[in-house]
Amino acid sequence: MHNRQHPLPHHAIIVAACLIVPACGAPQGTEPDDMSASDHRRAAAAQRAKVARHRALYDPTAVDEDDSLAPGTGGGSFDFPFDAYNPTAVHEHAADKAAGLARRHLAAARELETFEEGACKRFPPKTRGVCPVLTTITAWTPIDGGVRLFVRKSVSFDAVVAHARCHFAFGRARGFARMPDCPLYITGLELTADSGAKTIELKASKAAGVAELRRRAATHAPRR
Repeated sequence: MHNRQHPLPHHAIIVAACLIVPACGAPQGTEPDDMSASDHRRAAAAQRAKVARHRALYDPTAVDEDDSLAPGTGGGSFDFPFDAYNPTAVHEHAADKAAGLARRHLAAARELETFEEGACKRFPPKTRGVCPVLTTITAWTPIDGGVRLFVRKSVSFDAVVAHARCHFAFGRARGFARMPDCPLYITGLELTADSGAKTIELKASKAAGVAELRRRAATHAPRR
């Protein structure tokens, strides 16, 4: 953990708030927290491969040879241009859809990676993956929406808070995998620090997250 200290005011400050609200109408699976950054990049690559396959099958000059589909035939009142009957047009539409999904997955990956780099610029990769509450929390107590953690007085509070913020970003970029007991590995976590009281409050956006926060806090310190 980085031991360099930076002064903090003695009132409660918000150091990380990551309540994720899915964009209206966004395709399922393309929001940042739907998967890890690497999974988003793999999904983007798979969609780009689909784009290539469908573009190869699309022929803008192809026309359906069924004369009954020609404009004005059959006595109907609906006239359409010939390009409406291109039998390969389905591939153009599929390619456009896949390209849009690829862009969304890539944007989600970049958001997660940028968030981690911003929160973890002071911490090397090896340190980012270490849950900072393992040895720095002496007790916890339940609060509305989550838990309050009491930081050990012998450690740098600033460093613990910075590391906690970084570790959350690290976990978020990896889909919160491989750390089943760290209280910071919860989707939609809100973290508030009080430097005067040397406490960190963690709140979850859903009831299931609150219960999981308390379970995880109990694995690291006694309840106060």
